[in-house]
Amino acid sequence: MVQVKFLKNCGAYTVGDVAGFEEAKADLLIKRNIAEKHVPERGKGTTGKQGGNAAAN
Repeated sequence: MVQVKFLKNCGAYTVGDVAGFEEAKADLLIKRNIAEKHVPERGKGTTGKQGGNAAAN
């Protein structure tokens, strides 16, 4: 599972959302400049925002 942070709106996701995807899907989003790889900061906890299972196109 790879976490990505969205740079553009995509399907159910908006700019700034963080979601986890299988590596191939995450790589595609990154390659298309829709998202960037996200590395959570330690000690920050959760933002309260939940990711979904919607397909990203």
